[in-house]
Order: sequence, then C-alpha cells, then structure tokens
Amino acid sequence: MKTVYLYDYLGIHSGCHYYNNAFRDRILERGIPALVLSNYAAQGEAAPFLLNQYRGNKIQKVLSLLKNLCRIRRFVRLHPTDVHVILSYGNWVDILFFRAVSRATLKMVDVHEAVAMSLDGNRYARACLSWAYRHYVDTVIVHSPRTKEILDSYGFPGTRLQVPHFRYSFPKMVAEENVAGEVSAVRVDGLVNILFFGNLSKSKGVDILVEAVNALPPEQAKKLNIIIAGRDQDGTISRLVLAQDRNWHLIIRRLNDDEMTSLFSSCDYVALPYRITSQSGILEMAAYFRKPVLLSDIPYFRGFLAEFPSFGRLTDISDFARTLAGLPDDQDTYYAAADCDRFDFRSEVDSFLDAFAAWMER
Repeated sequence: MKTVYLYDYLGIHSGCHYYNNAFRDRILERGIPALVLSNYAAQGEAAPFLLNQYRGNKIQKVLSLLKNLCRIRRFVRLHPTDVHVILSYGNWVDILFFRAVSRATLKMVDVHEAVAMSLDGNRYARACLSWAYRHYVDTVIVHSPRTKEILDSYGFPGTRLQVPHFRYSFPKMVAEENVAGEVSAVRVDGLVNILFFGNLSKSKGVDILVEAVNALPPEQAKKLNIIIAGRDQDGTISRLVLAQDRNWHLIIRRLNDDEMTSLFSSCDYVALPYRITSQSGILEMAAYFRKPVLLSDIPYFRGFLAEFPSFGRLTDISDFARTLAGLPDDQDTYYAAADCDRFDFRSEVDSFLDAFAAWMER
C-alpha cells in the first residue's frame, strides 16, 4: 500500500504541526499509512526529518535549507511509488521545495498561501511563483477563496482538491512541569482576561489591541487583563507604548504546546484584530477551546462569523476600544450547538478524502 508523506519546512517554527497532525490523522482514519516529515519529531520518531532552517545565523540557515532540500530529493528517489505532499506558504523557498519533489510520480502541494502576505504586492515574486506552480506542480489542495483566486491569476492548469482547513487537534491536558510560572500565573480572577496569541506583527494588529486598551477610560480599562503572548517577529511590540495604569501580561517568546494550552484554557476571550489574513490557526485554537473571539472586520473573519455567528463578535478596527469597553457580555450566547456541529466540516472532509484516495490510485 502507498504511504502518504507530508513535508513541512515551517512545522514547529510557526505552529503548523497542529495542522500537519490533523491532516495525518484524517488520512490514517481511512486506513492509509501517513507520516509527517518536518522539523519536529513525528509520533514514534526519535529525531526530526528536516532541520529547522529558521534557527541560527544566516550561514546556518542557508546550510539547513540546502540539507533539507537534499534530504527530500533523496527520500523521493527512495520512495518512487508513494505519495509526496508538500505544504506551501507563498515564500520564495516554496519554489525550491516544489522542485525537490518534482520527480515524484504522485506529488501534491497543500497550499496554505499561494503568495505570502509580505510578498502580495511584489510582481516579481508573483511571477516567479506563478511560473513554479505551472512548471513543477500538477495537483494542489485549496483551502480558501483567496488561494483559488491567486491560482486563477497564475493560470494554474492542474487538478485542484478543495477542503476547508482541517480542524486542529490540541491536547487539553497540561504537563505542569512544562509550563513556566509567568504563564501559569497569567489569569486574574475577577477581571476579563483577553488573550492575543501568536506572531506579534503589525499585520496581526497587536498595535490595534494595545492602542484600543490605551484609549479606554481608566475605570473601564481596570476591568480587563490583557495577555499578549508570542514572538515579536518584526519589532512591532517593542515600539509600542503601553499605558502604565493598565493590566498587562507580556510573554514575548515562543511558547511550547503545554503553555499554549494553559493560556487558552485560562482566558475569557481571544482577540484577533488582524489587518489581513486568508486563514488563521489562532482562530481554530480559540474555537477548539470554545473561547469567544473578538475579530476585526476583514473579509475572512466576516465570512467565518457568517458561517458560525455564535463564535464571537466582529468589529471595525477603529471601534475596537468600544468592543473592549462592552466586556464581559453574555457568555451563554456563544458557541451554539448548531454552529459547533457544523464547525468540524465532517461531510466536506469526507468528500475530500474520497477524492484524495481516488487521486492516489489514478
């Protein structure tokens, strides 16, 4: 029987391992062998297949990238009849990874981004990615309308399998020894605990949240406990001024899985004041932990709440302070049973797996 290999060069670096594991588990449920090959040790494996090409100085990063490409090329040669699926994020290195699996007979690209947000306005980058999709890729997995539109603009002629983003599977039990004191003590009972989690970048709107909290009158602000946790990738958080008479908890580093679970379990709301996105793992996490979300009024979030209206609140970026001032609201109105039942997209996932299995046997 063919084995499905899922290659992911981001993996643990960006929390994508939750998606990888969910995808793998859905394939395994069909009785099809599947294995994740990424920069973290897969279940039952002693060591990662890929190096973390985002760790170290520039020379170390380049060497790790080259080693990863060589490992994948060799692995494809050793497993010529198996299925090779590579995750893409719209970065320049996607082109190199497409080429690394290009000699496989059964190859597929799972498109998370057809062009990264940071490259969206770069015509040269779009032209290069367009060329790569048309020359190296014959089948893709599509999760969002934005990806479909970009692939259309590329003139991509190949097969497309459509499926909503797989619902992540997270552990809800916490190994306390893996949770730092600054994380376990972050909740303040009697206050409204609001979590901003993930990459603390301008595109994710961490500055919007900080400015909204700063703008609140002191009597309203003192009711809130603002938890900001994640990596400051572009220096945004370091440039912000946080009002001193507010309740802030900042954890500026990468957090492990147990710490993530602890934070989501401890908060009352999750804030996502994003400026732009085509999908969000943080939104998936919030829904998994049944935490109401405070979303900026952008197309992706608008569509999400149109589908699952009880999962949170939509607000204009300029009105975020007013939304915060209205908290807490009636928690019983969130996560209606009917919305939760539809959230798993079980029928859509089953249809995708049917198509995926048929594609494997073509």
